[in-house]
Amino acid sequence: TDQKNNLWMKTILSGIKKQPTLISVGVLHLIGESGLINQLRQYCYTVSINFLHMFCRVPDVSVPSPTRSANS
Repeated sequence: TDQKNNLWMKTILSGIKKQPTLISVGVLHLIGESGLINQLRQYCYTVSINFLHMFCRVPDVSVPSPTRSANS
């Protein structure tokens, strides 16, 4: 993970200089001294962490399918 983070930093730094950027990675890439958060902060970037949880659930009741009228 450390080596991958160091390689990614080159790409991330070139991308964020051009435009605002959303970076999405697994949690293990965020932690520790070589984590992306720490490395970006060392370059004086402000880092915001947002965790989005999206849950999809099958409805508890079945939804009737649309019926066709005799005229259609």
